[in-house]
Amino acid sequence: MRILIFTAILLVNSSFAQNKNESVATQLSVIDNGAYVGSKSQIVSKYKIVLSSLTKKFKLKEIEIGDQSAYTKQTLSEEYGIEEAILNIMEGLDEISDNKMGKTKYSECLGYYVLARSKGYTHGQAIYSLRTIFHALKK
Repeated sequence: MRILIFTAILLVNSSFAQNKNESVATQLSVIDNGAYVGSKSQIVSKYKIVLSSLTKKFKLKEIEIGDQSAYTKQTLSEEYGIEEAILNIMEGLDEISDNKMGKTKYSECLGYYVLARSKGYTHGQAIYSLRTIFHALKK
């Protein structure tokens, strides 16, 4: 039930307001790093790469991936006292997903990730758990 509520909130909450002068990747890096690092930096390049991959796999726009990922970071921090970088979350979900995600939504993946983290799983354990779930669903 908590996953459904979290997923619904992700889909309607757009707390990540896009600055038209900066890319989504740059904005996410600012949220994670607490400061502007420059749109051409290696850090921002990492965000661009993973955003590109996730948009293809989940058939979403970069801003949607950014919104949902930023909200996940905020939820983990405010509700569970867990600090995790948006980049780590996105890279973890990118690692376990493929181009055959079918009807699996990015928001659902994030919901399962938050649930695992709220139960005391580390980032690595949560990603491993999600990988196991997705692998079982594909059989």
